[in-house]
Amino acid sequence: MTRIKIACISDTHGAHRSVTIPECDLLLHAGDLTNVGEYDLLRDFNSWGKSIPLPSTHKLCVAGNHECTLEGKSKEAKDLLPEWTYLQDQSHTVAGLKIWGSPWSPEFYPEKWKFQLERGPSAEEFWDVIPEDTDIVVVHGPPHGFGDTVIQGYPVGCEALARRLNKVKPRLTVCGHIHHSYGVYESPWGLVVNAAIMTEEYRPLNSPIVVEL
Repeated sequence: MTRIKIACISDTHGAHRSVTIPECDLLLHAGDLTNVGEYDLLRDFNSWGKSIPLPSTHKLCVAGNHECTLEGKSKEAKDLLPEWTYLQDQSHTVAGLKIWGSPWSPEFYPEKWKFQLERGPSAEEFWDVIPEDTDIVVVHGPPHGFGDTVIQGYPVGCEALARRLNKVKPRLTVCGHIHHSYGVYESPWGLVVNAAIMTEEYRPLNSPIVVEL
């Protein structure tokens, strides 16, 4: 069986042009493309994507809590990002791998940020829509316990998401959001990659993480 080389990035916050994308078959961006959803940064992100030698169907992205202009505007996001396959609570298949993407993360200053999900029973119902035959999950906020530890030393990931992933058992989960927890983690269901390019100090110093499936 042919193995697929997947490059994972997240939290570029407008500094995408400082990122060198390694040779890969599939590129996944787990959200926070911009600072506050600036349309000029979204257009430049799309232009940058055009320079990456992959078809748009192999360059997938989701929004993040910083995409303040995109909540409730999935069609507008897709129109702004034609060089990418933009996923908002939906699936897309590449090379036989079913990929499900979502921009949501647990509630954090909801008066300021977007794509915020209240913890508790409503979150359980929300994540239950992830199809059970999913191979890769791309979500902005990490699952609880994996790639979700803030600089103060405690986890802030979504408990309901972790429970759903433990049932679905995707081979790869790509997230970001928590810059401090950049890295690769082994979970009971598969690899979890926190691919945040920005450090805690918002410096684009982290490299894309490459995984083979």
